[in-house]
Order: sequence, then structure tokens, then C-alpha cells
Amino acid sequence: MTGTLSGPKPYQTRYYIVAEVLSEPSSELPSKLIRADAIEAAVVEKLVETLRLADTAQRRVVEALQKEQKQATASDEGLKALRLQREAANQKLDRAIDLFDGTNTTVAREKIRELTAIVEAFDEEIARKQQHETRIAGAPEELASRTVAGIKRLAVQFPSLPPVLMRRVVRAFVKSAVADLDTKDVKLVFRLPDWAFSRNRDAAYDLCEMVTTQW
Repeated sequence: MTGTLSGPKPYQTRYYIVAEVLSEPSSELPSKLIRADAIEAAVVEKLVETLRLADTAQRRVVEALQKEQKQATASDEGLKALRLQREAANQKLDRAIDLFDGTNTTVAREKIRELTAIVEAFDEEIARKQQHETRIAGAPEELASRTVAGIKRLAVQFPSLPPVLMRRVVRAFVKSAVADLDTKDVKLVFRLPDWAFSRNRDAAYDLCEMVTTQW
């Protein structure tokens, strides 16, 4: 679904609608508008409730960290290979700078810029991998306890957050939300965002089983 506005300015109301309906008005998809404030309030209420029960997620966090640590160990060879590639690119850059004598200025400078960009990209990737390994280093149980404590603090602070931060938290924790236009049920799956325990953006482990609420 996607957001849309309806009503005369400046009194327009925010709604959600099936995205395909906007691009294909004649489609057979349901075109019913859902008030944004109603469905968002239901999602926020259930999210805060789930965050307050973060203790139940302890086992999931431990399992997620164990998986991350196992993957980090397996990626040691990949980090070594990145360093070798970075060194090879840096040697090419050094040679290009040494050979630069003022002739073919445009071509030489372009080559130096290209090699510099490659070296910087390797540096960023190496730093990201090193940071990720540092972030998940330690006993999974201890790290999980800190993560769960942070989530519970967030549950207390959440109602007083500015709207912009509140939306960011919702986007981070909500993995999926499926609304039934007839029953008004909303089925939600909350996840552990990557920043909760790691820097790996592919790691988004479920915080709980699917829960159902109504708007």
C-alpha cells in the first residue's frame, strides 16, 4: 500500500490505498481508502506493547548473534582478500602518480581519480567489515542482554519521541504489515533492526511471531 491525500486543501486527510490502484484505476483491486491515523495508531500501539515484552526476544537475539558470529568467522578469508585487492589497487595508484609528468594531463588525471576511487571503496568496505566484527564480538548472551535492555528503554521513550523519530523507529522495527480491508485486521511482523546488534544490513531477525491488531 502507499500513502495518498484526499479532500480540499488545506484540510486534506492522509490515507493508505493499494498502490496499483493509483497507476491502474480500472483494475479489479480494492480501491478502498484507509485513514492513515487509524492504521498507524494501531501499529504504534502494538509495537510499543511488543517492545515492552522484549525479554521474550532474548533467545532470538542470542540465536541471531550466534549466526552473525559464525558468518563473521567464515568471512575472515574474504577480508584478507579485500586487503590484498586494496594493496594491488594502491600500488597501481602509486605507479600512476610516479609516472605523471604533465603530459597527457587529462588522461593521467582521470586514471589517478579512477584508481583513487577504487582504493577508497576498498577502504570503506574493509572498515565496514571490521566494524561489523567488532560490534558482534563478545558473548552472545551478554550482548543479547544489552540489546534487550536497549529495546525496553526505547519502549518507555517511544511515546514522547518527535514524529520524525517515531516514524524512523516504526520503519526500523516493522518487517511487514498486512491489512484486511473487510475485517480491519492488521497482521504485523516485527523485526530486530540491524543496528540493534550488528552493522550487517542483511541481518533483520524477527523480534516476534506474527501478531494481529485492528485499526
